[in-house]
Amino acid sequence: MRKYWLIIILGITGWSCEKLVNDIVLPFEERLVLQSFISPQDTLIEISLTYNTPVIGVIQEGEDRYPVIPNAKVTLSNNAKTVQASYRELQYIENIELTHNDSVVSTYNKKYRYVVSAKDIPIRAGQSYTIEATVGSKTVRASCTVPTKRVASNTVSTFFSTDYDRNNVEYPAVNIRFPDFSNEANYYAIGVFYYESQRVIDPTGKAFNLRQLVNTRQEYMSDYGLENGIMTSQAFLLSVSNTPEVVRRYVDIYVAVTDEPYYLFNTSVDKVRRSGRNPFSEPVLTYTNVENGLGVFAAYNQIKLSSPVYK
Repeated sequence: MRKYWLIIILGITGWSCEKLVNDIVLPFEERLVLQSFISPQDTLIEISLTYNTPVIGVIQEGEDRYPVIPNAKVTLSNNAKTVQASYRELQYIENIELTHNDSVVSTYNKKYRYVVSAKDIPIRAGQSYTIEATVGSKTVRASCTVPTKRVASNTVSTFFSTDYDRNNVEYPAVNIRFPDFSNEANYYAIGVFYYESQRVIDPTGKAFNLRQLVNTRQEYMSDYGLENGIMTSQAFLLSVSNTPEVVRRYVDIYVAVTDEPYYLFNTSVDKVRRSGRNPFSEPVLTYTNVENGLGVFAAYNQIKLSSPVYK
């Protein structure tokens, strides 16, 4: 008799779980998603405006996942001026490779954005800016203030060491250190871009150096609990190749002081990425500072350093 009841209970349990998964219905409201990051170092301000998508369903990858809305009115303003952004196709090099006959082939990709030239509305430290976007009856708005502080180049130190990847392969690694600004909450972003240059001779006999981006690393930092101390990044692993034609290896390092929305948005996105497709991971709310919509409008003030890399 006990076996009989056990079989029935197991059957009911399996049936209930299956029905629960298949019959999930989540409320969904179509909303505008605005995203833009501005900096005094930029010459072109890019603004993305898309719709959100349902949580359940087939999700596309890449630029086509959230296509930019082409028929919107988008403006960028400060206290004195308002400029309307233009909808434009932007092309960029996605990959450069050397073929078997030493020809260089560049792969281009494209994206659509609303853009404003910094000549029309300069981005200045300490100033506040507002983006407003309208599609039909929907209007979203977001504001941010550009950080006044900027890390001094001569206070940034780079330390090279060795570290190991997931396959226990040894690679060079770099750490970045710089002093924190005193007596206030601060937020920082670090970007490391590792390049290799190869000496190439094309079919005509002309020699030139071909630069390739090998890998990138980013980190977002808060000085909470470390006020007035030294900010130290994680070890950024550099995927150095063994190609004998490589004549130069180096990293471009960007250190930025960011506003709080920049930090909160990017750290929340990082948490979403780390959770992957794990069905048991806890849901992560992506930060937003957009009125009547989703997304982020944030600012940063950065410096750039370069350093050689030795195998």
